[in-house]
Amino acid sequence: QPLPPLLPSPLLYLTNHPHISRLYAPSTVSLDFRTPMGSNRSNFFSGQQYKILLPLAQWDPTEVTFLVGSSIKFYLLICQCLGSGRPDKSVPIPPFPDSPIPNHMIHGDRSYRTGPDEELPPISEEATPSPIIRRTLSVEDRRYKEEGEQVLQQMLEFTSSNDSWKFERTADGVTFRSRTWQGKKIWKAEKEMELGAGQLWNILYPGNEMPLWNPQCTLNESVYKVDEETDVVYSVTSAVGPVSSRDFVSLRQILRRDDFFISASVATTFSQKPAQPGKVRGENGPCGYKVVHIDDNRCLYIWVLNTDLKGWLPQSIIDQTFCGVITGTFKKLRQFIEQRRSEGRL
Repeated sequence: QPLPPLLPSPLLYLTNHPHISRLYAPSTVSLDFRTPMGSNRSNFFSGQQYKILLPLAQWDPTEVTFLVGSSIKFYLLICQCLGSGRPDKSVPIPPFPDSPIPNHMIHGDRSYRTGPDEELPPISEEATPSPIIRRTLSVEDRRYKEEGEQVLQQMLEFTSSNDSWKFERTADGVTFRSRTWQGKKIWKAEKEMELGAGQLWNILYPGNEMPLWNPQCTLNESVYKVDEETDVVYSVTSAVGPVSSRDFVSLRQILRRDDFFISASVATTFSQKPAQPGKVRGENGPCGYKVVHIDDNRCLYIWVLNTDLKGWLPQSIIDQTFCGVITGTFKKLRQFIEQRRSEGRL
């Protein structure tokens, strides 16, 4: 169903139907798109605001394609209007969704003819990110978005199958696998969890509560937000055996789907969190976690570790430490989940 106008003037509708609307506006217009916070992904922008300046040529229809959230496609068809009335010639656009009259757009109780049917533009099956939205991002934000897409694709490859992974062991219900990636050993741990995927995701993300169930994490906070799917996270780990405390600055990209959730991270730089003298800064290669739906009360938790702890640490020590840390963390996570259940919070 079309959303109500977001601005009293000019006319503006958005929906997830291709080629949907016409905007009557001056030659340059600043739009502030808003939706309620907490909107699900069937809505657009999920509460984000985009102020966009659109320089429009006279009567030149401009199709703007938005790729937002989980690759949901939204379209605007925009034309300039002189003064305050309707254009003096029709611009071909498709019928408004659920319009009772072919090739008409309905606004209120009025029907606007939009051109003969044969002039309608084809419905595009492909979409590309809007260059207008790209211009609203800073150079650094664009870099973060590009890095985020790259690490997300790598995490999807890591977690899509076990074909390239070597089975290592099973301990306390956790299955460990490893592989060599870009010359170094990385780990993947999998465990079936006794709660729904969405419930587990809400515990894991955004991660501010991680120190409550991960004994190796003393701090995990989002320090910079690019958009609803991309942010910069600063985390600190405690000393574990021969491994002293480390801090990390990571770019995080998330993806939500009906049957899984995924959080992908990779080391990045952030000016407000420089490396500190006397503190070892670790670096994460592409890593993260994926929560896969099994049924309403079960999910699969996949955790990929790809961490350079820095310092002179033998691989055997790192392997032994990782396996012990992961097993202990899963145990603490189960205890945290049971505590939430006993409190009626799950």
